[in-house]
Amino acid sequence: MDCRPAPSDSLCLTPAAMLAPMLFLQFSPHGRARARQRAGWSRQALERMLEHVVFDGLDATECTGALHRYLATLPQRKPDRFVRVYGEHIFVFGRESTPDVATLVTVLHLPHPFRAVARRAREMRHFMVA
Repeated sequence: MDCRPAPSDSLCLTPAAMLAPMLFLQFSPHGRARARQRAGWSRQALERMLEHVVFDGLDATECTGALHRYLATLPQRKPDRFVRVYGEHIFVFGRESTPDVATLVTVLHLPHPFRAVARRAREMRHFMVA
């Protein structure tokens, strides 16, 4: 599926857009540009990785201490935003249009002091699942 947006389109639905019942993932042009700039992901890689980021990434509730407080402050300006930590990046998603559509808004670097904490939280998550 070719999903190149027309100049007037602001969003692009991914080929694997329907991941769970009633949840569609898409990215904004700004989110795509930040994923390219900060994570080095092309458009195709972003389309492939969005579901991993949302479903395998860490939520703020899965983190503790300073990392939890830091992640809780990120979407503070807009309550319809949520964040996921995946690798060494923070992915900010929004649900502005409808509640069943999640749009990648931007990608941020995870500050260096929190990287080890996120890695431990990820290991604990996998330990609890296994």
